[in-house]
Amino acid sequence: MATKIDPTTLLAHPIPVRNLILQIPPRIITPLLTHHAQAFEPQDVVVTSITPTELTITYLQPLREVWYNPIPRTAVIPFTPPLPPIPADPADDQANSDWEEACATRLKEMSAASEKAVDNRSDIVVTRYLPPTSPGSFLAMGWFVALSFVITLWIFRGREAPYVGEFLADKVWNVGWKFDVTALVHAGILVKKCRDVVNLAGRLRVHGVDRRRGVWALWLVNVALEGWRCAQRFEGEVRRMGRGLAEEKVKGESRKGK
Repeated sequence: MATKIDPTTLLAHPIPVRNLILQIPPRIITPLLTHHAQAFEPQDVVVTSITPTELTITYLQPLREVWYNPIPRTAVIPFTPPLPPIPADPADDQANSDWEEACATRLKEMSAASEKAVDNRSDIVVTRYLPPTSPGSFLAMGWFVALSFVITLWIFRGREAPYVGEFLADKVWNVGWKFDVTALVHAGILVKKCRDVVNLAGRLRVHGVDRRRGVWALWLVNVALEGWRCAQRFEGEVRRMGRGLAEEKVKGESRKGK
């Protein structure tokens, strides 16, 4: 079974693109949407455009609440590196066939890579961002931002830094090794925070947080500033969502039993 076709735009495509769209099966497209667009069980998938640089797909995204209508969405998936240019001569059957084969091969490779990437995707989908609430979180973020600001100010302005330059030069970093130690400690903190961001980004992907929405950015910015407390808060939200899914499953089974 091939992917659905938009008859209003099909004839506008070059011949090799038209032929390819008619033959692409959903099993190739669905993993691409799941991986690149964070789609979950997409419906009515339509390939609307294929160019040497990108693939454009429209689909309906069902919501967990079944009483809501699915949301129409469009995903643009880049080809990296780009495909060869589409043959300009529609009568050149060999060139058109070669381009179709190259594109089909690339789509299969991308789909296989996407399947590997989403193998560990969880059924628990996190949909909201939880801001920090504890004094410790705000203290940690404030300390990190202040330290980063002061170090940057000292590097670029030194003693001439407004308001704090003379104090830093005379009382804090009055000996060269003191600043060196502070900079090394700060560098270690930055490395740890980069690791926190990478780890949480992986967890966000596993739990279906959409990279195109602000929730993704809020979690990552927060973990960069706050660190492990933010990661713990995210895991708490995962556990809460998991309990909710388990309760829904129990209720559904009890209804079936009646």
